[in-house]
Amino acid sequence: MKRIKFKKYAGLKIVGKVAQQPVNFESSHLDRASWLTAEVESGGKFGTVMNFDGTGMTAGLHQAIAVYPRYLDDEKINNDQGPLWKLLNRMRLLAYDSITLLRIFDRLYDFGWYLAEDATLRYTGNGDIVDGKGIRDRLTGSRDGVMPLKGNDRAIAEEVIKLFHEAFSDHKTFEAQIAFGKEHFIKRAERTNLRFCKKTTHKRYRIMDVLYDPEFHMTHPESLPWDCKEMDLADAMFWSNTVNAPGAALKVLCKVVDAGGRPKDFYTVRKFAKELIHALGTSSYGRWDDDIKNGRYQRTRKAAMQVWPKEFFTGPSAIMPKDLEG
Repeated sequence: MKRIKFKKYAGLKIVGKVAQQPVNFESSHLDRASWLTAEVESGGKFGTVMNFDGTGMTAGLHQAIAVYPRYLDDEKINNDQGPLWKLLNRMRLLAYDSITLLRIFDRLYDFGWYLAEDATLRYTGNGDIVDGKGIRDRLTGSRDGVMPLKGNDRAIAEEVIKLFHEAFSDHKTFEAQIAFGKEHFIKRAERTNLRFCKKTTHKRYRIMDVLYDPEFHMTHPESLPWDCKEMDLADAMFWSNTVNAPGAALKVLCKVVDAGGRPKDFYTVRKFAKELIHALGTSSYGRWDDDIKNGRYQRTRKAAMQVWPKEFFTGPSAIMPKDLEG
């Protein structure tokens, strides 16, 4: 393990060694979306974990976080915890006989915590929700997310990240990790409205109404036909970016819808897909822009080229070229 500095934080990272299964034309749309997201988030490796980015702990194929750093100072304890605890709860249900998973729960208990039935981390004494800074303090050895260079707190942080690495590398937990990611996509598509749209009529749409427009027989993420290859790729890329920053991805989708409407309002579904990919790949958020050498767009494109048709990436009709402004 190596101590990594990231912005104002510092901690550890362990890269997983067990690769996820490949996908192809016979796989479902959700299989491909999950696969692409994992390739970009964790290198497609089960067991990839880190705690150097201020989130306390990040684990799973799609890299679920333990705490939301931006909420730790708002004095609202009930919004501090990230989706990692919901993922651990899902793993507990599907991999109840995993010894490596039990070791995590045992260590949490040593800290005076337990994972409640509502998938929140709570104190064993009074049942109150554990605050985000308290979580980050124990998991990284520092309340501010900067793991010490040495000492007992660093030793505890190393021990804990190894436990998470072993549990998420355990084949008994693989099904839960994959299922959790797919369920997240479906729930968000069904529940999230385009609240960032400027046009009132567009605000009423859900993600489902746009990315899986029924007028193109795209009735549900689970049943998107491979005939809609362009939308298949655009939707998968959208979900990959959503895992990284849901609000930023939603704003990009709203921008595309405000400009041209839903797929049925474009000349072709292909044009909508191309516009969405272009908007995501030229976003100024984080490292999404295609001009960043090892940024999110280039890593997404590199992975996608293993599955989707070659003409999507090169040539005059490419919808995901290396240079979006070229």
